[in-house]
Amino acid sequence: MKPSLVVTDLQSLTVVFGLGATEAQALLERLERIEAANTRLKVENERLLEQFVVWAYNASNRGLDARLLSQPLPRVHRDQTKLGAVQKAAKL
Repeated sequence: MKPSLVVTDLQSLTVVFGLGATEAQALLERLERIEAANTRLKVENERLLEQFVVWAYNASNRGLDARLLSQPLPRVHRDQTKLGAVQKAAKL
């Protein structure tokens, strides 16, 4: 596998890739946004994994097993839900 070229400054982008200053600046800004989003997602993922561990521990302490916790949610009947809301609103 070939090592990837990492270019993170305006001058290198213009020289290495022959880009204009405006194009190079736009690429650097996009790179910064992507890196910030990546960092945010890593932090959020870590927080969610920690929350999962807490929930798994608490579920286990209460005798809930993976089979019970993995049961699918009940099916939602949207038409009935909408109709019920409309009927309630009509009575008001």
